[in-house]
Amino acid sequence: MSDCDKSKHLKVAVTQAEPEWLDLAGSVNKTCSLINEATENGARLVAFPECWILGYPGWIWQRPVDPYIENSLKVDSDEMRTIQACAKSNSIAISLGFSGRTESNSLYIYQVIINPEGEIATGLLFQEPGGGHSAVYGPDGRRLTKPLANGDATAEGIVYTELDLRVIVTNRSFLDVVGHCSRPDLLWLGVDKKQKDIVVSTDKHEGA
Repeated sequence: MSDCDKSKHLKVAVTQAEPEWLDLAGSVNKTCSLINEATENGARLVAFPECWILGYPGWIWQRPVDPYIENSLKVDSDEMRTIQACAKSNSIAISLGFSGRTESNSLYIYQVIINPEGEIATGLLFQEPGGGHSAVYGPDGRRLTKPLANGDATAEGIVYTELDLRVIVTNRSFLDVVGHCSRPDLLWLGVDKKQKDIVVSTDKHEGA
C-alpha cells in the first residue's frame, strides 16, 4: 500500500464492555484503560456506546435514583479532564457516551467527540446503532465488523476495523444532503443561539 493510500485509511475501534455501574471514578479508570488498549492496537479513534459512563439506566425506576444523579459526569469536571488528558497522551480521538449532569442536577444523555489534542470538538451526537453489539457501519449501510465471541452480547472487548476514507466520495456522489443534493431554497435548518428565559411575561391582553 502506498503512502498516499495509507493516508486515506483509518483504523478505528468500538468498545463492548460492561460499565462501572453508578461509579464515576471507576468509569473514568475503565475508560482510560480501554483508550490505552485501543491505542496499543493501532487505533486512531475509539468509540464508546450511549451512556457508557454509569451505564444505561433501564432500571432507573426500580432502584434509588440519587446515586445515578450524583455519579453522572459533568462536562466541566476533573473527571472529564482526566479522560481528555488520557486522549491527549495517547494522541487518539474519542467518541464518549455518558450520563451528563448540569449544575442544576438535570440529566442529559451526551455523546461528545474528544480530539487527539484532548479538546472537546463537538456537542451532542446520537448516532450509534443499538441492539447490544458494538459495531461499525459504512456509509452505504454495510456492517464492517463481526460481533465479539460469535454474537455473545455479554462478551467484553474492543472491535476494530480499517476505514477507507475514499468510500465517502463515492457515496456522496449518489446522495449528499448537505452538498450538491441539498435544496436550501426549500428546506433549511435554522438555529437561534440566543438564551431563552423559562418564563416570559406578555402584556398584549392588558387593557382589553
